[in-house]
Amino acid sequence: MARPTASRPLLSPADSGIRVRVASTPAEAEALRPVWESLRGDALDADLDHVLAVAAGLPQAIAPHIVLVERDGASPLMVMARLEDHRFVVRAGYRTVADLGLRTVVVSFDGVLGARSDADRRLAIRALRRALDDRTADAVLLQKVDCDGPTEQAALAASTPFTRVHGMVRTTHRFAELPDTLDEMLLRRSAGAPKEARFKDRRLRRRYPDAVRLERIDDTGIERIWSDVETVAAASYQRTIGVGAERTPLSDALATLAVERGWARIWMLYLDDAPVAFWWGTLYRGTLSVDVTAFDRAYAKDRVGTSVMYAMFDELCRDPSARTIDFGHGDAEYKRDYATRTVDQRDVVLLAARPKALAVGALLSLLQGARALAYSLLGNTSWAGRLREAARKKGAAPGG
Repeated sequence: MARPTASRPLLSPADSGIRVRVASTPAEAEALRPVWESLRGDALDADLDHVLAVAAGLPQAIAPHIVLVERDGASPLMVMARLEDHRFVVRAGYRTVADLGLRTVVVSFDGVLGARSDADRRLAIRALRRALDDRTADAVLLQKVDCDGPTEQAALAASTPFTRVHGMVRTTHRFAELPDTLDEMLLRRSAGAPKEARFKDRRLRRRYPDAVRLERIDDTGIERIWSDVETVAAASYQRTIGVGAERTPLSDALATLAVERGWARIWMLYLDDAPVAFWWGTLYRGTLSVDVTAFDRAYAKDRVGTSVMYAMFDELCRDPSARTIDFGHGDAEYKRDYATRTVDQRDVVLLAARPKALAVGALLSLLQGARALAYSLLGNTSWAGRLREAARKKGAAPGG
């Protein structure tokens, strides 16, 4: 695997004074920390330590791939990414239609740092494409960029119809700007939502007198966190479909990092000292990213997950360091109820002009197009509804 570490110019006479360096080891990445500090944005996934943790803990990851573009007389650009043996999976509902692999540079969400103009974004994409030219990778994946936004346009300009994948699925990313009070938050759902929330809280406490305890457990130690989370996750419906909270080397590394940095926010509801529901998020530079949530199915009628969600909303509304909740992608009801901003996004995949990459890209484009056509033809039939519900459940966090 080619691993360029020294600065070298882009191969064009018009690029005089531009040098590109790629950090592909933790030590090389650490050497770039001062530059990253000067460029860092508000996205957790583009945090240097987060990127290194993912590169070290993700089974298919090979190395970090952090691209620094230095320019005479201008501020630098940086792209936070990793190199991995990526699986491009096409699904219809729960069914996997295809699972194709390519050596890929995977760019972190909001991972292009320092770009202030379209020209900057085009330059950053060209620097990324060097990994294709020197055979470090067969593809570049820009995760969940805004549809028709400047980063997508820059990527399209840096490729041809044959060297990118077509038909990538469009998803909706939902955010909630935090008001000053819980009642203001709940009013986004309905005029009667604040009163309904108080009624449900009183009902829960009447049903379990002196047994209801809601606690923030992110400062109780990583072993207790995982123990209580696993107790709930094992009894949740997500576990029955193979998703949700699970302790893996990667999730453990990210949880440990968040706890150590003070980013973790984990609300747990106990009934008679038994954990029954939780919401787990990461508060980074003003944004609470919802990571995972679950509730014990035995308490579904008590709406225990919703109770924890309301407690989370209440604390965040009163926290001056929190401005926004990032609900992530998906169409769950609670996201639609409380989001104040939505952005349509999709992955962009650029391909090396080599037979294997082009063949995989052509097949992916064909399958994505066929999938979209099938959904369009099914329309509002019951089968289409079941497929949409399957996809929604796969990514949704239930209220409970």
